[in-house]
Amino acid sequence: DEEDLLKNMATDELYLAPLRLFKQRVIFGNGRNDARVSCESALILHGSIEHNIGSDCWNRMMENNEKILIQELPTSANDTIEDENIILNIADNERTNLQETNENCWFIRLRNELEWKKIVVCFDFNDPHTLLNTPPFAQPEKSRLFLAELHRHF
Repeated sequence: DEEDLLKNMATDELYLAPLRLFKQRVIFGNGRNDARVSCESALILHGSIEHNIGSDCWNRMMENNEKILIQELPTSANDTIEDENIILNIADNERTNLQETNENCWFIRLRNELEWKKIVVCFDFNDPHTLLNTPPFAQPEKSRLFLAELHRHF
């Protein structure tokens, strides 16, 4: 059934099994200005605790007067990632809310049974899709900055 396709792909072992074959799974979400896919959807986020992660990353980038921020998110509620750009942590008193959120999440198997490296990407070049969907030579200066930051981060 077409209406249940996304739900089936996120919960049915028929679809999850091929994903398990990948050694590493990396997903990227634009922190802001993505008209096609929200940061929350791109990063398989859910609930009020995670709802503002993209905006939080964007705001920190702007506060630091930077054009680019690339941030790996914690892989679990017990992880904290610290670097010069951002600190993300789920406080102890919010872990109960996170557990309740997980229990109500329709895509919980996709979210929790597979380990995902989640990367928030923020760049202040007005149109994220122009940079991501065109060859680097089409916008050499912007692409150079973006690729240099990716290289530094990884």
